[in-house]
Amino acid sequence: MASSHSNFSINKVSMSKIVLAVLIFRNDTESACYNMCLQEAITREPHNILEPTNAVERSLTGPYLWLFQELRRRSRDQKIPLYLVGGAIRDSLLGYPVIDLDFSVEGDAIELAKHLANEMGAEVVTHSRFRTATLVVGDVKVDLASSRTEEYPNPGELPVVGLGPMLEDLQRRDFTINALALPLWQDNPPILDICNGLDDLDSGTINILHKDSFIDDPTRLFRAVRYERRFGFTMNPWTAELFSSAIQANCIDLLSSDRVRHEFERIFSESNKYLIIQRLVDIGLLESVMECLKFSNRFGEEQGTTFGPLVSISCGLSENERASFIKRLNMPRDWANVVNDIGLLESCSGDLTRTDISNSEIYILLENIGDDAILGYLEITGSDTLRSVLIRYISHIKDTHTLLNGTDLREMGVENGPDIGYLLRRLLLNRLDEEIVSVHDERALVELWMNQGRSREE
Repeated sequence: MASSHSNFSINKVSMSKIVLAVLIFRNDTESACYNMCLQEAITREPHNILEPTNAVERSLTGPYLWLFQELRRRSRDQKIPLYLVGGAIRDSLLGYPVIDLDFSVEGDAIELAKHLANEMGAEVVTHSRFRTATLVVGDVKVDLASSRTEEYPNPGELPVVGLGPMLEDLQRRDFTINALALPLWQDNPPILDICNGLDDLDSGTINILHKDSFIDDPTRLFRAVRYERRFGFTMNPWTAELFSSAIQANCIDLLSSDRVRHEFERIFSESNKYLIIQRLVDIGLLESVMECLKFSNRFGEEQGTTFGPLVSISCGLSENERASFIKRLNMPRDWANVVNDIGLLESCSGDLTRTDISNSEIYILLENIGDDAILGYLEITGSDTLRSVLIRYISHIKDTHTLLNGTDLREMGVENGPDIGYLLRRLLLNRLDEEIVSVHDERALVELWMNQGRSREE
């Protein structure tokens, strides 16, 4: 996010052109630079297992490193049974940078967070339902949770949480590679691994912990696919069978709209987002969200526009399907606008690819379609003709303006009212088609209209 103290700013028009330049470059270098191969997982080094605390510290930078070291010091000094848990251990052992720290304590996490916040001058946000708290130190946020048990009253619902020992906490987690804990109050602590997660990390295996895990929490279906493509891992046969059974049982239907949308938000923020979406298609998960959803991605590369991934699964939908898709994910306005704009863009794509189409006709067809949809569509369209027209619109047509404005027209004697709008639009369309090129040409056209006594309708 740009700082409010920045010495410069980039307006939306400039940003559109920057993104467009990247898209054009990618298209020109497509055959040389991009493919759909899996991201290779980084091999774990042996010393990471022997020195897991050092492995975590090597994966952290800046305030995250400072906060980890500070919490570890306080845990050791005050004998607080505090654990680093889950993804931070997993990622550090794989050699990935860590930007998300989760801690668990055998006891009351909310009280501990308040205690630490008081000592460190931090802020606390509590979540009593799940016995968790967020510790906020400057721009850094870390989560503290009480080690707990979980019971799912019904499949797909959020769990009922109770206090429990760390061994039970690890056993209630999703995958073995996440069921890892590092006791921070100990000197040179070993990793607590009661579910053989280290072996699965070593072999690149995604292994679900319980036979009903996907049914209890179907968001784990999305998480499994993200891990597959993020790390280059594969589900073991047991996990794959349970995955398939959960899809066949339509478990995704048990999730609320917001929870489904949050999973897509997580996918869209991944570096391998398009690989993940393709995997959702291959494994039947995208269709399980909505049967009408398809995946369109021409290039297969990962660095694109903010809304490119959403566009890639919004093509080819009918008006009713678009409305249902928006409702199913309870989309915010910017998402809904993109989905609806893709419908508009597809409806006029035939006209846009006419060989004799003029700039003014392109403008009329696209002026009510947002840049987000157009830039996203540039990533997935297979039509070079349409691609060329969209680039022409974004790079030149949409930013064309008249030299005269409403004040100028009034000074020339045009009455204030709808004639002003009519004339400005006529000037713009003529300028787009290069029928007028100078301010003199614009004044001449206005004077001709006035002298002929023509109305807007004429």
